[in-house]
Amino acid sequence: MKVALSEFKTHCTKILREVESTGKSVEITKRGDIVAVLTPPIKVKKSKPENFLGKLRGSATNVGDIVSPLGNDDWNVCK
Repeated sequence: MKVALSEFKTHCTKILREVESTGKSVEITKRGDIVAVLTPPIKVKKSKPENFLGKLRGSATNVGDIVSPLGNDDWNVCK
C-alpha cells in the first residue's frame, strides 16, 4: 500500500494500527518517490527467566572466605 506523506501525517495512528493488524508494509511517498517504508515488527520469542537462570546452574565455584582480611603472607604475595 502507498500513502502520501501529507496523508501519513494526518492519519499516522490509524495507519500504524492498520500495519499492526494486517502485518503488511506501507510505502510513504513524497511527490511519487518513496521516502520511507513502514513495516510491522518482527515477533521475537522471549525466553522465560527460569530457563535462563537454569542454564547457569553449576557454573559457579566456591573459593572460600572472601570477606576476611588477608594475612601478612598473602598480602605480600598480592603486592
